[in-house]
Amino acid sequence: MLGIRKRLVGSYLLVVLVAVVLLEGFLLLAIRSYYYGGVEQILTKQDESAANFYHSYLSGKGLTGSADSLMRSLAANTSAQVQVISPERVILADSMMMIRQPADSPDVNEALAGKPGRWQGITRQGEAILTVDFPLKDLDGRNGALRMVTTLTGVGQAVSRLTWLLFGLGLLVTGLAAATGLWLASSITGPVLEITRVAGEMGQGMFNSRAPVKSGDELGNLAETLNFLAAEILRQERLKSEFIASVSHDLKTPLTSIKGWALTLLHGDDHNQDELREGLQIISGESDRLALLVDDLLDFSRLESGRATLCLEEVDLAALLQHCVKQLQPRSERQQVSLSLAETEERLPSIKGDSRRLKQVFLNILDNALKFTPSSGRITVEIVGRGTELTVTIRDTGCGIAPEHLNRVTERFYKAESQIRGNGLGLGLAICREILDLHGGRLSLRSTSGKGTEVEVILPVTLS
Repeated sequence: MLGIRKRLVGSYLLVVLVAVVLLEGFLLLAIRSYYYGGVEQILTKQDESAANFYHSYLSGKGLTGSADSLMRSLAANTSAQVQVISPERVILADSMMMIRQPADSPDVNEALAGKPGRWQGITRQGEAILTVDFPLKDLDGRNGALRMVTTLTGVGQAVSRLTWLLFGLGLLVTGLAAATGLWLASSITGPVLEITRVAGEMGQGMFNSRAPVKSGDELGNLAETLNFLAAEILRQERLKSEFIASVSHDLKTPLTSIKGWALTLLHGDDHNQDELREGLQIISGESDRLALLVDDLLDFSRLESGRATLCLEEVDLAALLQHCVKQLQPRSERQQVSLSLAETEERLPSIKGDSRRLKQVFLNILDNALKFTPSSGRITVEIVGRGTELTVTIRDTGCGIAPEHLNRVTERFYKAESQIRGNGLGLGLAICREILDLHGGRLSLRSTSGKGTEVEVILPVTLS
């Protein structure tokens, strides 16, 4: 995680540093251009103005005759050094010195050639100077030069001060960027570290741990997802524990009964035929019950793992439902519950499915209805065609399912409070759902506690 923090801060700082360097470089170039260009522009205008003055009023005297007058008139209005140079490169007038000496430099040569000259550099004494030259015509038509020289020390100091100021501002901005980058990196890596810690605890089996959700962004969503995963694992663990307890209870009860009657018959009176018959009937019934429990487990395992296959054929759903109702009619009469199949449309389309598996679905649902419908109750089965689907509705007037259990009764091993007293592992509706999924159908439940339940099985019809 430190690596992520370093990469985030490093990337952020790199971008800021590049931006600061480019911006300060541009500003420094602009400042130098402003200051040095301003000095050169002023000198050029003064030099050009003095040259025009010379040509208009003093050129009749020639450079030698008017050099002092020209130098004094220009020097009175500028702090720069003013020199008047003859075509022979002799300094005729100088505002800073009285000695006449030859002048030979690139800027003077340009002026003598008839073009404005300029030179910027360092003197032998180490002083930065700027010179601007303008050509002046002498009486014989040759070019002399009007030269202005100014020191750049003050300008250099001003530029230097601004350079250090910009450097200091750059350091300040970089420092603030580093602090901001660290804060941003911590705001990202901090929650990730928390999530990693919680994930590690969950990996050690502590599924009660929860990651703090501090924001609504992707990290917050990740924390919520991890918490949801932990809650689901806990729920699955509870279901597993409930399943083990349920299996233990449901297997132990018939085994205890079988063993008890086996011992009774083993040590009982061989001539008591009634007792022998009763014991064998109970042993047979409990054995069937054990076989059904094991079949449910194996069935669900095959369906959930995708190993179950369907033997598809054209199925007359109305005839299949009539057969299921007839099969359970004796049981409904014993329980004094009315079980009936409503009249169906004459020509219902057929479906393509596995009749044995579909029969298992309807018998499961009807078995649940008979379990939880009291005497004098009523169970009705109805089938209708709706477009490209057939809908089978099974209604009962039983105890119903509480709202908090309704959405979960199709989960594996789940038993609502009203189902706890019933036999089975809580796999019946889960198996029904898996079978219907294989057929491209679906299961829908509606129930009112204390008033009854309505189950809809929706299956696609065979298209011709």
